[in-house]
Amino acid sequence: MKNKLQPNQIKVLIAWMLLLIVGVAAFYFFYYTNQVDELDRAEQELAIEQQRQTTLERTINEQEEVEPTTMEQLIAQLPEGLGEQTFVEFVEQGADRRNITIESYAFDEPLNVADEQVRGIIQQTVTINGLSTSGRDVEQFVQELESTDRIIHINRMTYQQQEEETTFQLQIIIYGAGEIETPPSE
Repeated sequence: MKNKLQPNQIKVLIAWMLLLIVGVAAFYFFYYTNQVDELDRAEQELAIEQQRQTTLERTINEQEEVEPTTMEQLIAQLPEGLGEQTFVEFVEQGADRRNITIESYAFDEPLNVADEQVRGIIQQTVTINGLSTSGRDVEQFVQELESTDRIIHINRMTYQQQEEETTFQLQIIIYGAGEIETPPSE
């Protein structure tokens, strides 16, 4: 005896089959494609990290290849003497570019660098007082001083920003090649 399905049973069976197909398609589109997208993102992040690692390794290798600067090379970069006038001209040019007014310079007595291993380098502390209309201009001015080829050290910087003006004071150590003759002690 053959069991024949009735039309209602066929409709229910077809509905279940369609529901199963729709369920599989929904699973595919919502879950599987989401997983594929996450995998693509993870692969992109991995590629970026590999590029970073390669760049860092290259940078480390380049740094290892750079020879350390010797004291003789450092002294060769210094101007003969302190070159105060050249330094003042450089500061004035930078101040003009940033709309800064330099009110005063105070030069301390030059000294030999007090390190026993370093001979032939003199230093002098210069205090600069100035005025600007913007704190940002002062910051850019200091960055310009720090990026100069001349070896200097900004020892201290203070500034006070008021409503329409900013006053500042910089204490800079400038260096030069040479030696200061010290009088013999009695």
